[in-house]
Amino acid sequence: MKNLYFSILFLSIIFYSNNLFAQPAKDIAKKYPVVSVPYTLPDNDQQNFADVYFRFGWPAKPPYTIAVQFANHAYKTRKLKFAIKDVTTNKIVLLDSVHNVRFGTETLKANSTSAIWSGPVDNINDSFSLRVWSGDGDEFDKEPISIKDQQ
Repeated sequence: MKNLYFSILFLSIIFYSNNLFAQPAKDIAKKYPVVSVPYTLPDNDQQNFADVYFRFGWPAKPPYTIAVQFANHAYKTRKLKFAIKDVTTNKIVLLDSVHNVRFGTETLKANSTSAIWSGPVDNINDSFSLRVWSGDGDEFDKEPISIKDQQ
């Protein structure tokens, strides 16, 4: 009877081993046809976000959205709070429509990429700025980036 249980356990491990491995993070370039070059996160002299980069992504067709994905190239875990600001209309982009949240938080482990965060925008040709908060509550803004700069 023990042999039967062990053989069933062994076979189930073999057949379902695909679910045991971590799934690779999706790249923003595979989901959005227009993707910005990697930009460094805005920071101060304390280097809160050293070696952390982000990229914006835009769709080619309506409904227009903007997406952001972070990449941590450091050997240390980084925590950040962020928002995307539409500089043209002076509005913060809604990142989570279910919970009506305009801010996101991300914990990036060493040498990892984040999930893709996206939200609807009025005009894809507007300029967008990334606002980041450090653990101390310091606020940093990146200069505005537009889809026109990427083409």
